[in-house]
Amino acid sequence: MESKQESKDIWLSKACTIFLACLIAGGGLLEQAVFPGNTQGPAAYSHVYQLKQSLTGLLQPGFHPKAVYSQPFVESSAQPVHNEKISAGQTADMMKLGADPTDQNTIISELVPQAAEGKASQPLFGDNNPIDFTFGVMPDTQFYSKFHPDIFRKTCQWFADQHEALNLKYVFHLGDIVHNQESIAQWDHADKALKILDDARIPYGLLAGNHDVGLSSVDYRIYERFFGEKRYRFNPWYGGSYKNNRGHFDLIDAGGKKYIMLAMGWGISEKEVAWMNHILHTYQDRTAILYVHDYLFRNSKRTAQGQMLYDKVVRPNRNVRMVINGHTYGAAHRIDRMDDDRDGRADREVVQILVDYQDDHSGQGYIRVMGFDTTHKKVYIRTFSPYTGKTHLFDNKKDNFEVDLDTTT
Repeated sequence: MESKQESKDIWLSKACTIFLACLIAGGGLLEQAVFPGNTQGPAAYSHVYQLKQSLTGLLQPGFHPKAVYSQPFVESSAQPVHNEKISAGQTADMMKLGADPTDQNTIISELVPQAAEGKASQPLFGDNNPIDFTFGVMPDTQFYSKFHPDIFRKTCQWFADQHEALNLKYVFHLGDIVHNQESIAQWDHADKALKILDDARIPYGLLAGNHDVGLSSVDYRIYERFFGEKRYRFNPWYGGSYKNNRGHFDLIDAGGKKYIMLAMGWGISEKEVAWMNHILHTYQDRTAILYVHDYLFRNSKRTAQGQMLYDKVVRPNRNVRMVINGHTYGAAHRIDRMDDDRDGRADREVVQILVDYQDDHSGQGYIRVMGFDTTHKKVYIRTFSPYTGKTHLFDNKKDNFEVDLDTTT
């Protein structure tokens, strides 16, 4: 039987929770009032973002109003909530579906070792690996949404189960979420799969490909219904939106470094380019990873849109260090060196990566995991299928490789 004091505490907790929820909702209304369509104003975005982050943190499981008075005030620095250890249901008997990158047929099934604080321990990177944290990459899922929703769910569940072992900080979805834009069933499949990441509190971003909104007559209405700004706006890492999540950016802190993940969906014109440049300039102190649907061909040459983005977005912004795309079946990468101050010496390198497995039996569940070694300024790219347990579909050197990446901005 509850005591009177316990009863008072419960009602106090409920009252505070309702009050905080109203404040968070008010932050969302403030965003809309200040930035109709969310096409400008990232500096003010950051203030709304910080308020939203602070209030949302108070509504996490275990919140009690009395705890507020015992917590020291810490100024918000866009630190995402995923830096906390959120297990998402992982237990000691979680199976590690990692594999040796040199052996296509090796599947390891044993208990996952606990990651050291701030380190990854996933066997995709071998023993004694120097990986501090990882980012995941989900290329075109269109055929999973249409034919194999089980593979889509299994892929997202793998990220959730391996969250701690990977020290996973973010997942990129490269567009073509569905195959047929008008099929609500396919959108439902994608919604249910990606909700696994939502529930696990794993930061991720996605964008629309041509199959999601149309090749020439672009229509974002169904995309916005399922994956518009409303779905993500209260996530602490969500930085802001362009036209209801047609484009957006996330602010991620990992390994002592600050990143901005900038996405833009299908149908990029001068207006979208101007918005991207505005955001990149505003957050020029953060290492930028740009992801779009169309950028590289599988011969490592840039597409027409890719060249336009390279000339108008990548070159002018010194903080851009990586570009990732899907759309074209294949795997390729290239590195361009930039002489930003025009003194005849390269000031930065930009890694550009194509990854898309869709045309081989619908993709077979292949994903990418990028392991960051900040000490040696390297990124180890690993390919894996949670569905087949294999570690490459194309030539091993195309699917598993390492690149230098200096994140100094």
